[in-house]
Amino acid sequence: MKLARDGEILAHFTTESSMSHYGQPVWVVEDENPEPGPIIFHNEGKTSNLEILGVVDGWLVVKRENEALAGILWSDGSYYAGAITGPKDEDITMDDLKSGDFQVEGTLPLGMLGSIL
Repeated sequence: MKLARDGEILAHFTTESSMSHYGQPVWVVEDENPEPGPIIFHNEGKTSNLEILGVVDGWLVVKRENEALAGILWSDGSYYAGAITGPKDEDITMDDLKSGDFQVEGTLPLGMLGSIL
């Protein structure tokens, strides 16, 4: 699994990390603050087009092909992703996401977007 833009890997699973134990792959972020814009999500031979909106409170905020927002945990170690839930509005801005009114599905709302349960 990896996220890439123009051939550059932004984040990926690897066993080539000191955090990997007994050959288990870990999530490694190569670009901590990627620029907004299109990226490709590669997973088991399938690809999806996503659009980066930015990083909020340790979450990479992306827009999926169906326009739904999702958060991807943007730190090395465990991979976690979920839909972003909150007030319904077609023009959600990064400032809106920092308001505390939104969270990543399946997380406990401790920060702006959430923390893994």
